[in-house]
Amino acid sequence: MGVRVVEGTVFMKRCAFCSKWYDPMNTAIKPVAKRMWDYDINIRKRCTEKGIEQKAGECCPNFCSKI
Repeated sequence: MGVRVVEGTVFMKRCAFCSKWYDPMNTAIKPVAKRMWDYDINIRKRCTEKGIEQKAGECCPNFCSKI
C-alpha cells in the first residue's frame, strides 16, 4: 500500500477514511493491525460533497469518518 496511520489520530483525517469520498469497496484502505491502517495516497475517487475527484491522501475541514 502506501502510508500507515493509527486510528483516531489527526493523520487519519484523509479522504480515504472519509464517508463522503465515494469508495464503496474501500479499495484505498487496508487494515494492518488493531487500530492501524494502510492506505494508498494516489487512488482518486469522487468526493460526494465537493463533486470533484480527490486523491486519497487529501483532506478538508468537512471530514466525516467511515471507520
